[in-house]
Amino acid sequence: MLRSCFTFAFVILSALCIAADPGEIQMPERGICAHRGNNAHFPENTVPAFQSAVEVGAAQVELDVCYSKDKKMVIMHDSDVKRTTDGSGDIRQKTLDEIKALKIVFKGEVQEGVQVPTLQEVLAVIPKNVWINIHLKENRLDLILEIAETLTENGQMHQAFLLCSPDLMKEARKTYPELKLCLGPAGKTFQECADQAIANDAQFVQPNPWAHKTLEPEAIQQLHDAGVKINYFGVKGPEHAKELMEMGVDFPLCDDATACVKEIQK
Repeated sequence: MLRSCFTFAFVILSALCIAADPGEIQMPERGICAHRGNNAHFPENTVPAFQSAVEVGAAQVELDVCYSKDKKMVIMHDSDVKRTTDGSGDIRQKTLDEIKALKIVFKGEVQEGVQVPTLQEVLAVIPKNVWINIHLKENRLDLILEIAETLTENGQMHQAFLLCSPDLMKEARKTYPELKLCLGPAGKTFQECADQAIANDAQFVQPNPWAHKTLEPEAIQQLHDAGVKINYFGVKGPEHAKELMEMGVDFPLCDDATACVKEIQK
């Protein structure tokens, strides 16, 4: 009964947030980013995973976008569909109808009623007060521009940012100057990454432990002074997420959003 009441309240709150004027919405300053949705509990990059992430209190969701063969924007991390579905082959060589016919597999079991979603289907379930971290699986200007057009039509430009090359972002900003950029790992040190993020007018930066072994406090402060938020990919678990936030990371990317949100709320 309690679960039902909570879910009902979540649906009502989400509907209010989705309908709100973007100019009146306060975006989260910090919190957990649900990496590919709440993927420890639901199939990654699917609508249920993103719904769960919002429900448990994630401040940001991360997703992966690419084009299908017929240029529909679909959500999947791997180029080959075999890891997460019952099919195989390059998703970019399949039409949307072929992609929708695939069955999602999660922890060895087929998930009835769950499909590979389109970007629009995912955007529809994300309230307007949750950040959307969009990772382009293809560095294509036409894809960036179509994402920007969709965000504009949905009134969701204020909450979304794209992890893509700065050069493509500069081109895209000629048409959509309000687009937000997330700079991925760049430079040999985190300080160099911070310098590049600021130079390219990025709103977010996303280091990882493979590219940057340490997060220098001076670089963290420099980014925050410039108004740049810090994501972090490579979180080992809830305690690590909390440690990163204590260091100054704003949004650690977590696979288990449920556990990580609980940890930082202690």
